[in-house]
Amino acid sequence: MSIAETIYGTTEGLRIFAPIGGTTTQLASASPLPTTSVNFATAPNFPTATLPFNVHQAIAIKAYGRTFVYLIDDGNAAGTAPVIRKYRSNASGSDWLALGSVSVPATTKNLAAKFDASGVKLYFTTLGTPGSQNSCLYTLSDNFTNNNNDTKQLTETPILIATAPANTTFRGVTFVPGYSKAPSSLVANVISLTQVKLNWVDNSTTESGFEIERSTDGTNFSLLTTVAQNIIEYTDNTITAGTTYYYRVRAIEGSSRSIYANTAKAELGAGLITNLNFTGVTVYENQPIGTVAGTFSVLPLNTVNVAYTLVAGTGDTDNAKFRIIGNALQNNIILDYEAQEVYQIRVRATSSSNFIYEETFQITIQDVNEAPTITAIGNKAVCAGTDEHVIALTGITPGPETAQTLTATVTSNNMALFQSLEVNLLGAGNGEIRYKLKANAIGTAAISLTLKDNGGTANGGVDTSIETFNLQVFEIPVATIVSDRGNVVDKGLTVRLTASGGTHYQWETANGIIGSTGNAELIVRPQINTIYKVTVSNDGACSSIAEFSITVNDNYNLVTAANLVSPNGDGVNDYWIIKNIDLYPESTVRVFDRTGRVIFSKKGYNNDWDGKVAGSSLKEDTYYYIIDFGAGLPKKKGSLTMMNN
Repeated sequence: MSIAETIYGTTEGLRIFAPIGGTTTQLASASPLPTTSVNFATAPNFPTATLPFNVHQAIAIKAYGRTFVYLIDDGNAAGTAPVIRKYRSNASGSDWLALGSVSVPATTKNLAAKFDASGVKLYFTTLGTPGSQNSCLYTLSDNFTNNNNDTKQLTETPILIATAPANTTFRGVTFVPGYSKAPSSLVANVISLTQVKLNWVDNSTTESGFEIERSTDGTNFSLLTTVAQNIIEYTDNTITAGTTYYYRVRAIEGSSRSIYANTAKAELGAGLITNLNFTGVTVYENQPIGTVAGTFSVLPLNTVNVAYTLVAGTGDTDNAKFRIIGNALQNNIILDYEAQEVYQIRVRATSSSNFIYEETFQITIQDVNEAPTITAIGNKAVCAGTDEHVIALTGITPGPETAQTLTATVTSNNMALFQSLEVNLLGAGNGEIRYKLKANAIGTAAISLTLKDNGGTANGGVDTSIETFNLQVFEIPVATIVSDRGNVVDKGLTVRLTASGGTHYQWETANGIIGSTGNAELIVRPQINTIYKVTVSNDGACSSIAEFSITVNDNYNLVTAANLVSPNGDGVNDYWIIKNIDLYPESTVRVFDRTGRVIFSKKGYNNDWDGKVAGSSLKEDTYYYIIDFGAGLPKKKGSLTMMNN
């Protein structure tokens, strides 16, 4: 005898078992399949020319109004390879058509199938032999649609998809029902004695809907309703008070069904909540997060294991500003009376039987005195000295309580620096700190300004604020200047002046300065008697000025002329150079040829003659020059050689 699983008539496969090597089978009751144990070879209306011979397993599938049968035929003679055969009923279900077969391994034993829109996919296993042959899993696709299934032959080649380890075997193929994107987290909340609200999580983007099933014993379920795709909640209004219900839900995708979500239980009448109360305590502003604002309770008083949660809905405006721990409401932010005095929340109480009750509540907070304010002062630096200094203060208020009065005091941790230190409130949010330093006092002092209002400190109030800043007193730098050539130099020489005494230096503009004036060192080439001044400062912007006077003497011996000019453009001796001639702008330079004829003459020569006259180079020869510094002053004479190459 055989065993049949009767799901015939759906789009799922019907697996029909028969003893291995047997010749009879008990099939499901549906024409033209046999209804009694008969010889498969004489099954009603099977084509005689292709009768199956030694069938040990068959699969029947209902699709497109036809019945398809796939079976394993072990063959009728020794050495004959087994095959998987395909048959299909006609439209009326009264006859069969043989649609081919494919060869399979000799040890093929178990067959399973799955139908979908692309046709049938068969799976079969082979028996392994310890020490010689491994058990294998194969797949065989029979692809067809409603448009071509009339004569679609089974011709494909089986594909090996898995091999069992040595000395183990595949016992068959089992399909997990439906597809993997099943709903989850099903919850059943009792919202009245005649209503249960279901919620679940949709884990798929391709479902066509959801089937909701209900049971009163948790075992025997029946279809309650079907909802459309993307729906994740349903309210059951067809229930009876005092009854316990069980729910489950699964997704629909085409002809497939997912596995069920978890089963959710709802007890109508058990844990019934008739009222939700809030017992508040006085809540003051500025309390730390986690301060208790009150507690929740329900009626009846004997209801136990109640869960309280903040939920969305009418009256949930300020839910995010609070949290519930157990049955205690706590602030989730620092509450500010001046920003908001009354807060509104929506709370749900859920019993152990998932009965829910929701209510909205108002929480009013109380004002407390807040600290005075002042604009931050910031650290200060000052130079030593006994002059009076003033630090301006702004943004002074008694806090949000603007009608309160203020007093101010000031002190320091280093009063030894000060002759005097006081604070004055000037009104309109302004004030000042006035102080004088002692002579030669330097160092750092922390100054603390205390503001106090008359609002008190009751209920956590604050009536005092302290603003502290550092005052650093810098000494006045002593500036000095030294020269690497003394204070008397010949005209034409450069002098290095070096200042000291501070960290920052700035030289005043003066005659003969060469290069930067923002460093401690200054290079000068004075033409006349000059006084050089530098401002020396430190990090506290304290400064002093130093001076250095240089006397300049004429020294005509420092005026020296080159004895060669070669204006060939190679950058060497292209111009006639007379060192230090620029320091004697009233001098006149003349050049003569051998006959005494003046060929070049210029007053205030600037080293810019290239040995050309009227645009033409002089011929190569020796020429003579005279530098005339003026009446009564010495003259310098010499020769120069002109070379054009």
